[in-house]
Parts: sequence; C-alpha cells; structure tokens
Amino acid sequence: MTRNLIRITVLSLLLFSLTGSLWAATLTVNYSDIVLENLQPGVPVSLLQRTGRALGVNNIDTLGANVFFDILIPNKNQLVEGYEPIPDIKWLKTERINSWIKANQSDNFDLVIYAPYDQKLFGKKYQAILMVYALEGIGMLKSHIKTKVLLSFTAERYKIDALDQKINEDQTNNKIIMIYPKITSVAEVNLKKKLDFSRLVVTNNSTEKIALTLYAIVLGNIPTEAGLVKFKNPSIELNNKESRSIDLTIDFPLLKLRKSQPMLVFIGIKDTKNTQGIGQFGLLKMQFD
Repeated sequence: MTRNLIRITVLSLLLFSLTGSLWAATLTVNYSDIVLENLQPGVPVSLLQRTGRALGVNNIDTLGANVFFDILIPNKNQLVEGYEPIPDIKWLKTERINSWIKANQSDNFDLVIYAPYDQKLFGKKYQAILMVYALEGIGMLKSHIKTKVLLSFTAERYKIDALDQKINEDQTNNKIIMIYPKITSVAEVNLKKKLDFSRLVVTNNSTEKIALTLYAIVLGNIPTEAGLVKFKNPSIELNNKESRSIDLTIDFPLLKLRKSQPMLVFIGIKDTKNTQGIGQFGLLKMQFD
C-alpha cells in the first residue's frame, strides 16, 4: 500500500511538471520576482531586513494545506537576460522548509541569501527559482508557484578582512531592535555533543513594548539537520530600551566539521504582531580550532 501511495505521488508530481495546470491554483505570493542588488560576497542578507517585506504565502483554498519550499537551478530557457544560473542552491534558504497554512489564511517567511566570500563573485548576476508547493492528504500536489530570484553582486571589491565591519553595519537597525554577534571558539566537537550559548543580546531600540519571534538558519556548505539550533524561548517580549540575552542550544548529531572552517548561524528576529514588517538579524560565528 505504501509503495502504491509513493508511486501515485511521484506520478502526480511528474504530470504536474509537464502540464503545469492539473489543479486550480490554491496559493499566491506577494512577490512576482525577488530582486536583490548590490549583494556582498561573504555577507548574509535577509530579504525581510533588506526590503522591509517578508515573503508572504496565501492559501486561498477552502482547505488547509501543507506548504513546502524548494530552490531550483533554472535552465537556459528560464534565464533572464544578463543572469547566470546560481552555482549553488545552498546560497538561498527559507526561514522554514514547510508550514501548515489554514484555509483562506497566510503566513510570512524570511529568505536568507548567503554566498561565500569569493573574488570571482564580484560583479556577477545569478538567478535561482523559488518553488512553493501545496500538498494535501497523502502528499498529492495541489498547486505550485514559481518565483524568480535575481541576485546581483557588487562590482566594488573588498578584502575578506572587511567582512566583520560590513556585517556589523548590516545588523544595525535604529527602528526596532539590534542584535550584537559574538565570535566563539570551540576546541572540539564530538558526535551528539550539544553547545549552549547565551551570547547574543537583543535590544528593543523602539519607544514601545514589542513581542519578537526568533528563528535560526545554518549558513554555508555545512549540512543542515532538523532541530540543529533550538531556542530556550523562541518568543520574547521586551519593554522599550530593554535588552536580553538569547539562550540557544546547537546540536551536532551527524555533522562532520572541518577544523579552521567557521560555522555561521544566522539568528533572525521578526515582530510577532507584524511578521511581514521590518526584521533584524545577528550572526553567531563559531571557529573550530
């Protein structure tokens, strides 16, 4: 029975990829194309922070749907003039890989772009495709949306030593909050070892009380495991001008980590009452000695 269900799902996906319109659309998004310019290699970028607008997904069906995200490399026929296919889909990561969205409701997601520091990337333009799928029941595909992601990197070259300064500048937000990163050094990381941190400080830089939601994304070419980063309190409230440290745990169940290769954890923050609005981020950089 299980094998038959798998076959049905695979055939459904294949037929849908060929016809593109087996079911009426049940999803809409608030971006026709996502365009990000003046990106800097080695510096993470949050769509929410850069544009002030998260990726909004609307379920316009009368039933709830399980929504999944995927990043694809475009073929030649899908490329916008002047853009090349993105070299690595790991450069783009959504805040969550899936979410249950109730009927006639919406959810907002951040999209993080991180290309490693490489002199060859300066002045380049790359394109990716963000796929949003809606599944129902046993995994049958209901609908999908295809959104172009167009990335342009700055032509102004800088040395890798200037990365920390650029990241600190990007993390300054005078409107709502600020997160200050810390660099921590780890001597040894063994299988199934957990590390606890209370080293990121969140400051409410507004004049009102605010409720915040935290999320984390592991950047770079390090394999991502489900539940890798966990917050003690993913939702916090801060009074005006109040600061608080973030307690989080990083679990290394199956990771093979290279010495001298830093691990970057992107810590994102959104306004709980307005997840579509301006966000902020911090960066935890862990150096394995």
